[in-house]
Amino acid sequence: MRKMMSAFAALATAATAVVAMGGAAQAAPASNSTVYGPAELAGVTLEPGLVPLLLRDAGLRDEPGTVDRSNTPDDTPSGALPLVSHALLATWQQREGTTLTVAGYERTGGIRGAIARTAETVFAQLYPAEQKTIRRVLSRLVHVSDEGTVATRRRASRSALMEQLADADAASAALDVFVRARLITVDRDTVEITHEALLHAWPRLRDWIHADRAGLLIHQQLAHAAAEWEREDRDPSALYRGTRLDTVRAWADELDGRSRLGPREEAFLKASQAEEDARQHLARRQIRFRQALFAILAVLLGLAVTAGGLAYQQRASALDQERVARSQALAVQSTSLSGSQPEASMLLAEEAYRADHTPEARGALLSTQAQAFTARLVGHHGPVNAVAFAPNGKLLATAGASGTVQLRRTSDHRTTATLTLPGRVRSVGFSPDGAALAATSSDGPVRIWGTADHRVRTLLPASTTGARALAFDPRGRTLAVAGDDGTVQLWDIAGDKPTGVRLAGHTGRVNTLAYAPDGRTLASGGSDRTVRLWDTERERSLAVLKGHTDEVLGVAFSPDGRSVASGGVDRTVRLWDVASDRSTATLTGHSDDINAVAYTPDGSTVVSAGGDGTTRLWDVRTGRPAAILAGHTDYVMSVAVNSTGTTLATGGFDQSVVLWDLRGPVLTARPFTEVSQAAYSPDGTLLATADADHTVRLWEVARHRVVTTFRGHRESVFSVAFSPDGRTLASAGSDGTIRLWDVRSHRALATLTGHTGDVFSVAFAPDGRTLASAGADRTVRVWDAHGHRQLAVLNGHLDSANDVTYSPDGRTLASAGDDLTIRLWNTATHRPLATLTGHTGAVRGVAFSPDGRTLASSSNDGTVRLWDVRHRRFEASLTGHTGSVRGIAFSPDGHLLASSGSDRTVRLWDMAGRRPWATLTGHTNAVWGVAFAPDGRTLASGSNDGTVRLWDLDLGDRLTRICRLRKAIGPQERKTLMPGLPVSFTPACAKP
Repeated sequence: MRKMMSAFAALATAATAVVAMGGAAQAAPASNSTVYGPAELAGVTLEPGLVPLLLRDAGLRDEPGTVDRSNTPDDTPSGALPLVSHALLATWQQREGTTLTVAGYERTGGIRGAIARTAETVFAQLYPAEQKTIRRVLSRLVHVSDEGTVATRRRASRSALMEQLADADAASAALDVFVRARLITVDRDTVEITHEALLHAWPRLRDWIHADRAGLLIHQQLAHAAAEWEREDRDPSALYRGTRLDTVRAWADELDGRSRLGPREEAFLKASQAEEDARQHLARRQIRFRQALFAILAVLLGLAVTAGGLAYQQRASALDQERVARSQALAVQSTSLSGSQPEASMLLAEEAYRADHTPEARGALLSTQAQAFTARLVGHHGPVNAVAFAPNGKLLATAGASGTVQLRRTSDHRTTATLTLPGRVRSVGFSPDGAALAATSSDGPVRIWGTADHRVRTLLPASTTGARALAFDPRGRTLAVAGDDGTVQLWDIAGDKPTGVRLAGHTGRVNTLAYAPDGRTLASGGSDRTVRLWDTERERSLAVLKGHTDEVLGVAFSPDGRSVASGGVDRTVRLWDVASDRSTATLTGHSDDINAVAYTPDGSTVVSAGGDGTTRLWDVRTGRPAAILAGHTDYVMSVAVNSTGTTLATGGFDQSVVLWDLRGPVLTARPFTEVSQAAYSPDGTLLATADADHTVRLWEVARHRVVTTFRGHRESVFSVAFSPDGRTLASAGSDGTIRLWDVRSHRALATLTGHTGDVFSVAFAPDGRTLASAGADRTVRVWDAHGHRQLAVLNGHLDSANDVTYSPDGRTLASAGDDLTIRLWNTATHRPLATLTGHTGAVRGVAFSPDGRTLASSSNDGTVRLWDVRHRRFEASLTGHTGSVRGIAFSPDGHLLASSGSDRTVRLWDMAGRRPWATLTGHTNAVWGVAFAPDGRTLASGSNDGTVRLWDLDLGDRLTRICRLRKAIGPQERKTLMPGLPVSFTPACAKP
């Protein structure tokens, strides 16, 4: 036995020499004596093939059939020596007589089996407390990939490691045991697992990693986020919040994660918690308010018991107050979430209305129309990396990291097919005729399916494996693929066998591709921070567009092919002129990577998908943000617009696809322009807008499209008005003119001049024969609408006259001025009838009720005042606006009064009770004009934000839509989208 032990020692010494030589002993037969010699001298025989097998498993020899790497000593894999020692000892224990055999080596399980037994033996020698400690040590020496699927060893500072453990002495003792067993390597102040094999061969460690994989990944992500926070000078916007913060806190507090944190990570987590506490402070104040309210109710109920008959009335009153308070609180919460959580906002609005029909609840319910959110599609089990509409708009393809592509009907959102691929799907696209669908795969080549039978038509060569993007040539013959090798591959897919060419130029991976509409030019963006344009016919480079300061993730051609939009990691969207190869605009606003870009079909808008969870719409002409859509709970990864420009689809890291209505109840001029006023035609089919870009636009209300644009004014247009028969449209502007337009022929009829300054308002008399105007020259002027001549000049205002309107019977003309007055004029004699005073700010608008008995006025003092026309006296003041009030209009039945102003709201007032009826929110800038449709069902509001919103005042319709949404939300979505919100999911819908 002693001889055998000496033989094993000699053999181990020889193997050590081989390892030290980097495996070179395998290169020449002479070198084999390095191993066999000592063994033979000690009387031990090595079966042929054992040493090469041992060296191969230790990573010192290539697999059979591969090219010899000719290892040098410097190339010797780290940890090979301990592996060989473990294997030799285990094989020696399985020897047959004096012979170490291949079969004996294989019975030990090879190097992996040997190292697993050694690790388990050493672990069993430790006390239970030491076993817990070594588990913590080993977990800190493991790195898990972002996907959470791959674990590798990592090097750590020994001093830092000891500092993070509660009992450093016990940890050091446990660590030394594993070091002596050569399972852990210590070098000066660093510690690491000796070899990757330990991670996969030792079942106990493998189970630990699997059990704590989520915790390891959370810690790594936290470290990365903390580093980003430091680089951003501790910008609060980079802090964790919401669900992500809750997840990290749970890990830190419940799973002993806090003990792993470094100083920077600890500071980051504390700052995130402090920021979250500040946000929750307001919520706690609301809770305290409600608690106080309940206490008051309890007191009232106590008094009611002693008050006999009065008790019932007081109790009923208290309950009413509670319902009102709940309704108001839910409505406020709904409004606050409208810009970030659309489903929650809508359901809270319904819940508020269900609690009580308060003005706040009505406003929240009607204001949900301002949200472009249409639907959320679920079904993917990973991030949605790509979305694409079929050319005819009937199908939507969505691709996810789970290796599936789902085809859905856009009409009812039902999934018609699920196509599977190996690995993650990064890009998907329809052929120009919609008959085929192509998708990339991280673990396989590009596949092309038929959209009718869902069968694979074409499988491109293996060189397309791992492609990050693809794009069909609009002409249909070619498919461009962003190769994993940094080239752009053009594949001719028209024939039976695809043939391809490669376009080289990028110095890194290619992330995105887009064809010009004519198919002759292809744009690509890559990690080398450039956008490249290619001539696809001559297969050569046309231009290299430089400007991005980091990786380019998305490119898109404008519909006319003259411009290219690109977005990337530098958080900017850049617009490029194709003809000059120059950047024309840099659009900023996102606070994270821009993962994708797209143009709307009319080319007026660029859409960008951001890692900050928002999708932004940009006006191409002015570079201004047109809208911000927030509905995803994590990164927005992909974006697509259908061929009609009515629907936008976005895919998110939150595993969902959100559909947005781009042509909802809103009219948006392109290029961007502020809207001063809107007016309906008498039949309600047309809407005219007075625009700051010197034009008057005529819109078809039903289709939300511009019928014509009247040009002629040289400066901003402030006011528009239709004649009672709807044939003529009048407009007034800052060029001092009133212009008349033929609505049917779309031609100019006349230009009325006489004012010596801006003309702020114009109005037709009920009979259509005369026209009145008000201007900065302090005058009100009356015109012959048919003869196009001035009839009278009404003087009296001491400052600018801002608005003018006729009474329903045409006998009285009312004007409003900066001199804080409303003046009434006799239309027959053109003489003043009365001057109404009381406003403390400039009077901006006036409107008569349909019966002519009441006059409403709006003012910079923030109030709306009601006046008795017959007795010419003040009746009531309506307060609620938080800024100047400008727009004012009565509903056709006189039951409602609408007002608007600089506080970005439209307020509706119940005229019978002289009280608020609803407040409409959704505009992002001052609202200067309001107008009711002739049927009274719709209210139009024009704003400086460049939009005219069409508000449907049918509460029942809104409740029906929201109820349909509520029924479509599943239990898992409720947890994700509405955690902790007071939303009921009862089958019954609220009633108007």
